[in-house]
Amino acid sequence: MKKINSFFKYVGYSATSLLLGWLSTQGETDFVSDISKYVITILLALLSIYVALSGQIMSELSKLANRNPDVKGDDIVLAMKRNVIIELCIIAFALLSLTMCSPLQYWLVNYKTQIQIVVNAVVVFAIIYFMIVIYDSFNGLFSLIKFNKSNQ
Repeated sequence: MKKINSFFKYVGYSATSLLLGWLSTQGETDFVSDISKYVITILLALLSIYVALSGQIMSELSKLANRNPDVKGDDIVLAMKRNVIIELCIIAFALLSLTMCSPLQYWLVNYKTQIQIVVNAVVVFAIIYFMIVIYDSFNGLFSLIKFNKSNQ
């Protein structure tokens, strides 16, 4: 059941990304295309925030495990590792998409707008994914801090 929920969550992210990628091309200025010049830097900065946040989570988890030997943080560590791997893959895919955008638009002139929409969707998806992972991690960190303080 958890995998099905994850699948639908990613379908929702993708649909939202496509919609925003399309909407961005409909105005005078394509905002997503404008920020795509800096998206790799933005994503690397968000990855750095996530890594620093993961260190804080590990610190709080370690405090909890020291007081309660039954607490195992293996699942949390694996989830954080998986998130970093996914984030690195998203950065690589975004870089590939941005690199291939111009040549594809040159070769496939009739599909220039569609190619831009897809690249915009990749950029939006990457930013949304990173923000959700950071948000979830902050929630987990604050829950751990609150739990650790209440059990001192």
